[in-house]
Amino acid sequence: MAKMKNNTRLKELLNKNNMKQREFAEWFCLSQHMAWEITNGRRPLKDFEIVEICQRFNVSADWLLGLSDKEEKE
Repeated sequence: MAKMKNNTRLKELLNKNNMKQREFAEWFCLSQHMAWEITNGRRPLKDFEIVEICQRFNVSADWLLGLSDKEEKE
């Protein structure tokens, strides 16, 4: 399971796309509490969640995980 160095990139994506934590929870079929844990860095994203987020928002996994400063996928 991949871990994000921090949750700021995910929060940034959600804010940039006007997606509330509730909507994020519904999109992944998660409880609101689980979505809160993810967005607050208490639970790491699972691999399939990383893939889904990157595809939906057209960002690179390296950027999401804090491994790169280049946001866009190549």
